[in-house]
Amino acid sequence: KPDNGRYAGIDLGVNNLAVVCNNVGMPAIAISGRPLKSVNQYYNKKTAHFTEVCRRMNGGNRSRRLDALARVRNHRTDDYLHKASRKIVDFCAENDISRIVIGKNDGWKQGASLPKKTNQLFVQIPYARFIQMIQYKAEEKGIAVILTEESYTSGTSFIDDEMPEQRYYNAARRVHRGLFISNDGTGINADLNASYQIVKKVVPIKWDRGWGLHPVVVNA
Repeated sequence: KPDNGRYAGIDLGVNNLAVVCNNVGMPAIAISGRPLKSVNQYYNKKTAHFTEVCRRMNGGNRSRRLDALARVRNHRTDDYLHKASRKIVDFCAENDISRIVIGKNDGWKQGASLPKKTNQLFVQIPYARFIQMIQYKAEEKGIAVILTEESYTSGTSFIDDEMPEQRYYNAARRVHRGLFISNDGTGINADLNASYQIVKKVVPIKWDRGWGLHPVVVNA
C-alpha cells in the first residue's frame, strides 16, 4: 500500500507480549504475554525436575521425556505467536493502516537488565520469530513493516512531544513497570508510551488528546 499516513507501532515485552499503538483514533491493544509466561514457567519447572532425575540415574542431562517436553513447549509457543501476529495484522488491515513500526535491538536478549526470573522468561520468547510472523502476514495485506532500534523510547515522553533521544531521557518518570508520568502529570501506560515513541523514530507523529492512555488487553 502507499503511505497513507496511518501508522501502528509495536513495543515488545513479557507481561504484554506486544503493545500496539496507532494514530488513527482506535483504542490501542496489548497482546497479553501471560499465557506464554505460563507455558515457560511450567516448562522450566518440569525441565529442572527431569534433568535432575537424569543426572541421578545415568549422569546425563538429556532424555526422550525432556525432548518431548521441549517439543510441546515449542509447539505451544509457536501457536500463540501465530495467533498473536494474526490478531495484530488483522487489526491493522481493518483500520487501513499502511505501516507497522516495530522496536527491535540486536542483542537485546543478552543485554536485558531485568530481574533474574523475568529475564529468564524474556530470553525464552522467540521475538525474532514473532517479528517474522508479523512481517509475512502483513505483506499478504500489503502493509509495510519497518524495524527500528528502540533506544530511549521507554524513558522519554510522547505526551510532552519529546524525541526519543538521550537529552530527554529520564527513567524516573516511569514510576513502575506499567505507568509513565508525563511532565504535566498525565499518566500513560509505560509500554504504550514506548510504542508511540518507537513510531516517532520513523515518523514525526505528535500526541493527540483524543488518543488513548491505556491499551485494551487481549489474549491471542
